[in-house]
Amino acid sequence: GTIDFEGAQVDGDLAAHIVVTRARGVCLYGEPIAVVFPDVPREAYLNSITVDAEDSYRAISRGADAGECAVPVYGVLNFCRVLAFVEECTITSKLEGAQWGLEHLPPEYRPVIETALLTYTGAGETGAVDAKLLKQFANFAQARIDQATGRRTVNVTKHDTA
Repeated sequence: GTIDFEGAQVDGDLAAHIVVTRARGVCLYGEPIAVVFPDVPREAYLNSITVDAEDSYRAISRGADAGECAVPVYGVLNFCRVLAFVEECTITSKLEGAQWGLEHLPPEYRPVIETALLTYTGAGETGAVDAKLLKQFANFAQARIDQATGRRTVNVTKHDTA
């Protein structure tokens, strides 16, 4: 394939990468990070991280309504890190986001977060979670994100699982 260097290039994650680099990066050589990378407005960072959350929400909403399903590790951990930011303006890694979620989110969602965390760290086998509880967690998380951002995500579930 070929790469089009002339056309406009868009990376929806770029704002998030820059914020994380400025907050957590380590300069190994050259100019300091704060000189090389610009300050990113809160709204741009929030938009960057919530797009992934909305994609995860839609994917989970289309999943099974009952029984067990494989835990969507990225989606669950990303919900936690986005919630940590919208609730406390805290920039976290996936691991830190999950730890924040275990401490700050309703305890009924602990099994979903713990399973995703154990799967992510390799401390447990690829985990399965209750599909209904996973959907409830996704609905809860997306509702909090929508409230914080003033957006409304279309609920694509077949019926309300909350």
